[in-house]
Amino acid sequence: MPGIFIRKEIVSQVSPDAKKDDISITFKTSNAGAKIKFDTEIITVIESFLSKKISSQHKNTLYYAVEGGIDSSNELDSSILVVYMQKNSDFDVESIYLAAKNLVLKCLNNLIDISNNHSGNVHKVRIITEGREVIASPDVLIADSEDETLLTQNLIYNVLGRSKNNCTVSFKVDDKYFDLNLRRSSNAPLESEIRNQINSVVLCVDDHSGNVTVRSTDAKGLKKYQFEPQHRQKLLEAQLAGNELIIDIIPMEKFNQGELLECGGRIIDIKVVEHEKLI
Repeated sequence: MPGIFIRKEIVSQVSPDAKKDDISITFKTSNAGAKIKFDTEIITVIESFLSKKISSQHKNTLYYAVEGGIDSSNELDSSILVVYMQKNSDFDVESIYLAAKNLVLKCLNNLIDISNNHSGNVHKVRIITEGREVIASPDVLIADSEDETLLTQNLIYNVLGRSKNNCTVSFKVDDKYFDLNLRRSSNAPLESEIRNQINSVVLCVDDHSGNVTVRSTDAKGLKKYQFEPQHRQKLLEAQLAGNELIIDIIPMEKFNQGELLECGGRIIDIKVVEHEKLI
């Protein structure tokens, strides 16, 4: 790139070998002695998000990068998110740098709060932008801006939500350290308290998995439900004849970005709609 660029650090993900107040920063895990791979995914997600926010006007005056090595405090870091800004630029790149660092600080604090208060299932948290009407709840996080909402959602659902280990990751912004306690993600389906009834036609009866695939007559898309052995013959006959069925189910639900959504279910009763053929 043309011109002279200056380098400024935004956030660093501290190596387990680094020191903080002469105390070694190490991963903590529920399994003593278990080896946890040091992951830079949070840093790279932030870098990708910020890079996509660079406008066409600024693309030649600044850019973000994730680097490994030693930060400006001469402490060993695993990865450092930096911004390179063109010196003596016509644009106020310093304000862009400060805004990016402020956004990262807010999102790191959001991650820490959500991880600490929703151990094991961050998917139940709903993240919205300030100004939208919502019922106050411990499962709702209100962000100050749309950028804070989008980046926090990305980090919560796509990083913390896929965590497979219990460990602590440390970050540093300026001279301040942040410890993020990651918990093994768990979002197991829950049996709904509300029973449901659908009209559908049978497309496939799978004896191996014990699931039947149906197409609802009043909604788009296919659905899969578990069936009991006593329902098998009726399902096969309906598939062969193309009969419409009235199926009573107990839905299974799981959280997705703060909302409970159906993810299958269990059939408890079947009735055939007489003299009605759809296929």
